[in-house]
Amino acid sequence: MMICLFINGQMSSLALADDASFKIGIPLVQTEEETRSRWQPLADYLTRSSQSNHQFQIEVLDLQQLESAVAFGQVDFLLVNPSLYVVYSYKYGLTSPLATLVTSEQGYSLNQFAGVVFTRSDRADISSFEDLKGKVVAIPSVRSLAAYQMQAYELLRRGIDPQRDLTLMETKLPLTNTLDAVMNGDADAGFMRAGMLETWKSEGLIKANSYRIIEPRQFGGFPWISSTRLYPEWPFAALSHTDPFVVRDVTAALLSLPLNGPVADTLGIAGFTVPGDYRGIDRLLRELKLDPFDNIPALTFRQVWSEWQFWGWLFILGLAGILSSVIVVLKRKKCCFGSIPF
Repeated sequence: MMICLFINGQMSSLALADDASFKIGIPLVQTEEETRSRWQPLADYLTRSSQSNHQFQIEVLDLQQLESAVAFGQVDFLLVNPSLYVVYSYKYGLTSPLATLVTSEQGYSLNQFAGVVFTRSDRADISSFEDLKGKVVAIPSVRSLAAYQMQAYELLRRGIDPQRDLTLMETKLPLTNTLDAVMNGDADAGFMRAGMLETWKSEGLIKANSYRIIEPRQFGGFPWISSTRLYPEWPFAALSHTDPFVVRDVTAALLSLPLNGPVADTLGIAGFTVPGDYRGIDRLLRELKLDPFDNIPALTFRQVWSEWQFWGWLFILGLAGILSSVIVVLKRKKCCFGSIPF
């Protein structure tokens, strides 16, 4: 396929192979086989929807592999949690989100999610965030948005430093490792995505009265009890090298995916919607001083002056003008007073 563009008044040609293949990077959450099996129908749907016979394939990668793939342009699209999206945007350059995932949970179509803090029901000594000070807290990873960063941000806003005031136990995947650490008494409390405890309860992995959520919140239209505020769901984005015409077609296909239709049901989601507002994730990472804001050097006078020197000179010249006017006025008054006869 040949696409013609007009650049500076002249026509330029851009050739795109009709059978080009594009890779969608997805982080490893369950096993590689389970993750690939879950999201393969999305790649198949995008392939069928392509106007140019483009092929799409799923690349399931652990976090280290995923970042390397993004850094070296080895994937073309990403479906990742919002904090990874923000990190990769700053470090490697991504498009604005093309769409936001809509999950299907308890009969609700949700484009937001949250986190919980939980403990065993017999831990009467833990009933608030302040009670977590000095305690061992199980988390899957500090890079988990809904199972660490959301909760850490709430604690920080209450004056509790999660890195200094808690003893963090990273349990890695699968997520049930965090559950087991709390229920076995190896950890005093745990952080988890809202809804996981209820899901495990329905699957018989945890007894109904064996756990308790700390500082529970309930939001209208959101079925799960949470301990944090709500954040927009996973964004689907493109890397900066991805052809803009393909990006446009993929965006149209995602937003055209019928909500709760056959493809969405196969994926276990409701579909996709217009992009959410991810500025809250940016703010969360900045205040927690997490990647990519963990090594921001202190501002020097030279840096500040370089950025604001125009206004600095304007202020200095204005101040000099005011001082000159004051001196002239004072001199005139002195002369006048000197000539008055007593």
